[in-house]
Amino acid sequence: MFLRIKTRPASSIPSARWASSSSSKKEEEQPPLPRPSLTRVLTDPDLLGRTLEVSGWVRSTRRHGALIFVDLDDGSDPVHNRLQVVMEKEEEATAARVKFHSSVTVRGVLRPSSHPKQEVELLGHSMRMHNITNVDHGGRKGGKEDQEEGEEESSADGYYPFAPRKVYKPKFVRQFPSFRAKLPEFASVLRLRSALSGAIRAHLDGRGFVHVHTPILTTTDCEGGCEVFAVKPLRRKKDSDDEAEVETEEGGELYSSDKVVLTVSDQLHLEAICNGLAKVYNFSPAFRVEGGRSRRHLTEFTMVEVEEAFTDQLSEMLSTAEILLKSAVGCAMDAAAGDVHTHARIAKRDNSEAVRKLLSRDFVTMSYKVGRKL
Repeated sequence: MFLRIKTRPASSIPSARWASSSSSKKEEEQPPLPRPSLTRVLTDPDLLGRTLEVSGWVRSTRRHGALIFVDLDDGSDPVHNRLQVVMEKEEEATAARVKFHSSVTVRGVLRPSSHPKQEVELLGHSMRMHNITNVDHGGRKGGKEDQEEGEEESSADGYYPFAPRKVYKPKFVRQFPSFRAKLPEFASVLRLRSALSGAIRAHLDGRGFVHVHTPILTTTDCEGGCEVFAVKPLRRKKDSDDEAEVETEEGGELYSSDKVVLTVSDQLHLEAICNGLAKVYNFSPAFRVEGGRSRRHLTEFTMVEVEEAFTDQLSEMLSTAEILLKSAVGCAMDAAAGDVHTHARIAKRDNSEAVRKLLSRDFVTMSYKVGRKL
């Protein structure tokens, strides 16, 4: 097993700098608690009165008199959604740089809020700006020559593609993979997927199944059930000094005389392991060559496969599948209730009650012959 954790200290970002308000000129007496998640900041009462250092992306900014209000989000809390930071007004040029989805780190004291829709707020003493987005889509033609130092280049014209209080079509959002996780609709899908994956694993682990990691590169096509992707190694041309120039080796042989393909199913590997470990499962990507482009055809997807020895009754296998589905979906909906609500609000359709009603019933089983007649 190989584990890699990559971090980047804020001090290594060239554009990062501290902008201190007038109230923070003298050194704080208490060292800051380093970057707790906003979920903890918004829900842990023990943090009240503590000096904190929090990081996130700006959701909105407001000015009221001599104060500036900045709403921060780090993607960890779909229910409370954001933390309000209250800062004294700084120089106009500095305050104007903090825009939608800019990334910042704020140091300040957590205190109770007088606003009826929030319990706490952060009284900011200083702000560190990492990447400053340019969301002003009008006025300039755009481009690198028009960007200010430290701005986050985001699109072909040099402007950040997303603006507050706007909804974008998925086709447009997919053009910006580095920024789409900041959008609530995309973030909610990722958190829902994470919750469902965790619920599936927790259910199977709790019932004594062993999670087995099977190969992605394989020589099996799982009984020839579908077309597969052949893996062909790329070699640099021998007579060329250009590292970018490559050629494809014919035949697709990799390390052996057998043709190597991307896995379409882990069934055969799990069946082999099951001859020694009675209850095993796998949770990994699968790849299938599909000619259709409808939503029913997927070239790459994640599949859960379960194998259990000494089971010869179809009713027992059907019961295992039903219990898994009910447990996993129910737990995921409870754990990610805020994201279920967010997704329903954006889709303008809430099916959660219908799903819960379905999970409370016994599943109907029937033969393939009967099913074709329906």
